Amino acid sequence: MFIPIKATLWLCLAACFIPLTSRSEVTTDKRGIISKWLRLAAQVPTVQGDFDQIRRLTTVGRPLIRTGKIWLEKPDHFRWQIGEPPTMLALRGKDGKLIVLDAREKKARIWSREALMQSDQQGIAMIGEGFGASLAEFEKRFEIENVEPVAGQADVWKLSLVLRDRQAVIFVKNVFLTVSVADGSLRSFIIQMRDGSTMETVMKSYVLGESLKADTFKVDTVGYQIEEMKPKS
Repeated sequence: MFIPIKATLWLCLAACFIPLTSRSEVTTDKRGIISKWLRLAAQVPTVQGDFDQIRRLTTVGRPLIRTGKIWLEKPDHFRWQIGEPPTMLALRGKDGKLIVLDAREKKARIWSREALMQSDQQGIAMIGEGFGASLAEFEKRFEIENVEPVAGQADVWKLSLVLRDRQAVIFVKNVFLTVSVADGSLRSFIIQMRDGSTMETVMKSYVLGESLKADTFKVDTVGYQIEEMKPKS
């Protein structure tokens, strides 16, 4: 799954504060929009992109903004980095685990999906996993609250969602996606936490379907302190 012009690693701030409609208002036609987006996205084998990550905290007046890059190669490989050279790097492989490297602290943390969904890295986990190839798969993970067109952008829609994962929903209030049914892209991604903070990812540029370099999903952890992150009980 991809994000053109989200992660964080980990997007449209106004979306976070728009009241959601009830699930009964999500018509068959609106579900068809999601289904079309998922079908198109499933046909894209690789994604490369540049993004802005915007973090809003209740304790900080100004948003924290960082730039980054993303690479996806289906079905398993995912790379997300902040900065160039990267100050933070996240890689996901076939085992489903995510390794997150902090270049400043020289620490490499290995996250299971369960541990990720309890952390401030939920966006990375969701994007790395993708959103499913069908509406049935999608609705196993999300309850659809609303689907509405984005003004001034043809074939672009905003999805308002609630996670079904009982563990994740303790920390995550809502998820908002902005998607295109023209090319199957994910344009923006917002996670709204229950503590009032948000993580917004906005893609600035992207390339679909091109071959990736052989070493894109390799990482050197020499000199790093490695820690395996455990989910909270």
